[in-house]
Amino acid sequence: MPSIIDIGFLLPRGWALKGNQKLGNIGGSTRIKKNIKSLLESFFLNGNRRAQDRMNAQIMHDAFLKYAKDEDIEKKDIPKISTIKN
Repeated sequence: MPSIIDIGFLLPRGWALKGNQKLGNIGGSTRIKKNIKSLLESFFLNGNRRAQDRMNAQIMHDAFLKYAKDEDIEKKDIPKISTIKN
């Protein structure tokens, strides 16, 4: 005999468990590759050493595009400007 709670609640038991959720590709982030990460670190560290060498996110993104043009990195691996800002 179902309880009163089961009758009024339309979703099946266990619907909120993470293993039962079907979200597709929501929140599927990609990782920054090691060579891209090391370039980002060098950009930030150069800015920390000398204030004249400090770069904003747009300039860093442009530098990545230059590396991609020289075929040092792939264009699909370049992070977005918002990712660089964070």
